Amino acid sequence: MTARDQRTALGVLCFVLSIYLLTMAVRHPVFIPDPAPQGNSGYELKIDPNTAPWEMLALLPDVGETRARQIISYRVQWATVHAHDAAFKTPEDLMRVKGFGAVMSAKMRPHLIFPKPDSATTRAS
Repeated sequence: MTARDQRTALGVLCFVLSIYLLTMAVRHPVFIPDPAPQGNSGYELKIDPNTAPWEMLALLPDVGETRARQIISYRVQWATVHAHDAAFKTPEDLMRVKGFGAVMSAKMRPHLIFPKPDSATTRAS
């Protein structure tokens, strides 16, 4: 058997194997989902409801677009009366928004961040 015959035989074998694998892939497709992250990935999204746009607020558990827009609406109304004061200082403050209760507040708590209150500076005597 010459080198040319060997190359031809190898080419035919590769072609037949390719056809077989392609046929098997078409006849028996396999879906492999992405694996779920294991444990804490080290990154957790924290959202400030005083500054976040509705698109970010809608990502919070059980919030969605409608409730996110309600938060924004309440925040805007609050700002007209209390210009330099944050509308939400604790998760419980969100219960002032229509449709938010203690359960919703508890679900959102781990995903929220709030402005730190200004600490009074004291002078040493």
